[in-house]
Amino acid sequence: MKRKLGIKGVYYEQRRNTKKSREENRHGDELEKAKKENDISDERTKYFGLKGANFIIGVSVSYELYFLEY
Repeated sequence: MKRKLGIKGVYYEQRRNTKKSREENRHGDELEKAKKENDISDERTKYFGLKGANFIIGVSVSYELYFLEY
């Protein structure tokens, strides 16, 4: 015997789905971010050579920006 879902039931179902998709989106964003970081490190490798790229990746972001300006 099936019971009809009321408005609350539908609301909860939708909420559950949004939460799930939000987590999936977050995972997708992390993948996208990692992809961009890989592209950036590839460009640095071409420009600075392998040692320079590893050095720049190793330092903090603020120092890195300062380093790249000069």
